[in-house]
Amino acid sequence: MAAPAAEWAPVHLAPVDWSSVRREPFTRAFLDLPDVEDHDADTRRQAMGICVEDRGSARALPSPVTSFEELGQIPSFALESLREHGIVAPLPVQAQALPLVLSGCDVIGLAQTGSGKTMAFLLPAVVHIEAQPALAHRAVTPIALILAPTRELAVQIADEATKVLKRSREGNHRNGIWAVCVYGGGKRYEQIKNLSWGSHIVVATPGRLLDFVSQKIISLARVTYFVLDEADRMLDLGFSGDVDALSSQVRPERQVLFFSATWSASVQQMAKMLCFQGARPVRMTVGQGGSAANDGAARQAREGIIQEVVVVDCPEDIERQAVEKRRLLEEHLQDVLSSSEENKVLVFVSQKLLADELANKLWEAGYKSAAMHGGKPQDSRLWTLDQFRKGDLRLLVATDVVGRGIDIPSVSHVVVFDMGSIDDYVHRIGRTARGKNGKGHALAFFEFWHKDPGIAAELMDLLIASKQPVPEDLKRIVQDVASGKRKGYDPNDKWVGGKWKAGQSWDSTDWKGGGQKSSGGYQSGQHLPVAAGKQERWSRGNGSGGSWPAQGKAADERPQAPVPESWDTDV
Repeated sequence: MAAPAAEWAPVHLAPVDWSSVRREPFTRAFLDLPDVEDHDADTRRQAMGICVEDRGSARALPSPVTSFEELGQIPSFALESLREHGIVAPLPVQAQALPLVLSGCDVIGLAQTGSGKTMAFLLPAVVHIEAQPALAHRAVTPIALILAPTRELAVQIADEATKVLKRSREGNHRNGIWAVCVYGGGKRYEQIKNLSWGSHIVVATPGRLLDFVSQKIISLARVTYFVLDEADRMLDLGFSGDVDALSSQVRPERQVLFFSATWSASVQQMAKMLCFQGARPVRMTVGQGGSAANDGAARQAREGIIQEVVVVDCPEDIERQAVEKRRLLEEHLQDVLSSSEENKVLVFVSQKLLADELANKLWEAGYKSAAMHGGKPQDSRLWTLDQFRKGDLRLLVATDVVGRGIDIPSVSHVVVFDMGSIDDYVHRIGRTARGKNGKGHALAFFEFWHKDPGIAAELMDLLIASKQPVPEDLKRIVQDVASGKRKGYDPNDKWVGGKWKAGQSWDSTDWKGGGQKSSGGYQSGQHLPVAAGKQERWSRGNGSGGSWPAQGKAADERPQAPVPESWDTDV
């Protein structure tokens, strides 16, 4: 059974009266802000594609740095760990975020996926913790709290933290600094045991952490460094209430960092609510042409991505449209996977059921493929992701569970099988162009959707801004929408016989244009059109786990991934 991704059993925490709580002072500023802005700072920021904004404040802000050593604050054990992993100089987001955070500022970091923001908040966390007294023996009282919207992202952040902290016993904490990951889907008793061994940094998804706090397994009273990664995604998934409840358990003068790919009104409101006494954080934008003027979504694709949009325009025949998209996909896969053994393809779809169905179809067509989505057991998802990272699996069909944040290096090609919103498009294609050469290719199938007719114009604007070719068919759709030739959604329209018709409904005896009824349900391999809101298809397995058979084997011969004893409702 798929684990639901909603707050089905909300936990209510009583807010803390911090005025009656004795709080030890802590250091949040390790660098002095300059008295006067460096005249060369803007030039360096422009060269890095960085823009900083500090509205309502006259304070001078630090310049970007060109080396980690230039900061003079990062412990030697952390620098050595960075060098071991080939990190010798800061990326743009790190170059500006590190001096801002170490100067004590609350920071909003707006950066595209794969920009290196994880180290931008992990390294200051290490400095922050090094300056504080040791944790009491077996006390589960973290100093740094990092919230992530998904299990996979939380695990990835914790893994990165563990690498940085490998030699932390050489620092000020005799037993070292420890990072623990807390997420729904993992075994509770193992996570509780890990917390008790050392929990200076806790990386968590909101649901499981709220559960632990409510049961007094963990206390957030000592947290002075509070990070929200993918803050906008947190809101999209409905975790606003959880974040609010958790923040009430953290002392109000904490240092707060937001890292996100978008800067919507809801993220702005959250920033205002969580920062100390409503103070405005410094807003830093990276990779958007150096402009932070746009308060909407960050809608410029990552540089280095060749974008190709293919219009599949069969609005009156969804079945034909689906077949055509699959044909185009298989042609693309044949070219990409046969041209180089190093190529890897990530295909994004909008629904869990479609991910399983498409992965099965591709397997039957001779491609070793697997599906990954939130309905899979956690162990299965992590195993599949690991196989894809290592290259043992070169074709992955996924929902947005890997659309953001999660680091999958060397994805040469992304296919957006289902368009989704324009923000979804930006995040999905951002999974490529993350290798050593910074180049990647994104193929998107565009189909007109009557419920969001304006997306065609948004996509065209994005392609133009990214200096990518705009298909003539896409231009034609934009013109048709503007002229009224193509109309938006009418709630009185119904789906009939594979077409939209005004004021009518499905035939009561048969699903015309979709799968045909048989005594046992729908015939194998057939399904209802997506527009009908229902879809059924038999599956031959989840396609993950074990070792991969030779290409071309039948889907039912694939080994099954290990299933954990239990999993939770956290996303």
